[in-house]
Order: sequence, then structure tokens, then C-alpha cells
Amino acid sequence: SAVNSDIDALIGSLNGEELDFNQCKNALERVACEINPHVKRAIDFAKSLSPRAVFMTGSGSTVCMLFDYEGLNRWAKEKCEQAGFTAEVLNSYIPK
Repeated sequence: SAVNSDIDALIGSLNGEELDFNQCKNALERVACEINPHVKRAIDFAKSLSPRAVFMTGSGSTVCMLFDYEGLNRWAKEKCEQAGFTAEVLNSYIPK
């Protein structure tokens, strides 16, 4: 199915030398944005901050942004909070 191929492509990207940011996506995003304008607002706002990737988790409970540098993470958190969103900065480490 399309969802499994999305997951397989993301896992393949994570196993590679560099993350393919085009694989950071959620097949439910379009429908979630149609049903819930709050999800669309969060995604649109996140995209306005120009991260490397924007995607929602699950059925839209969280919208994630990926940035290259810690300083950008903190800046985006501040911008999100100023816009009325709850935001957290999470750092990930993918061992080679």
C-alpha cells in the first residue's frame, strides 16, 4: 500500500548516509487539513518558517519541523509560541 511504501522509503532514507527530507511525509495530511482547519493552520505556519521538512504525526496531533541547527530549533520554538502554538525542541541522533 502507499502508506507502507512511504514508511519503507523513510526507513531506507534513515539507513542511508543522509536523510532524504522528501521522505518526511504523512499520507493522512491532506485529509486532516480538509477536516481540521487547525491542522492546516499549524502546517502552513510551520512551512512559513522554512524548515528542511514539515510533516504531521499520526492523524494530525502534532506537526513536526526539521532544521539543521540547534539555534534554528530554538528560534522556531519561539516563533511558534508567539503565534499561540505549544512547541518543544527535540534533538535526534542517528548513529552511523
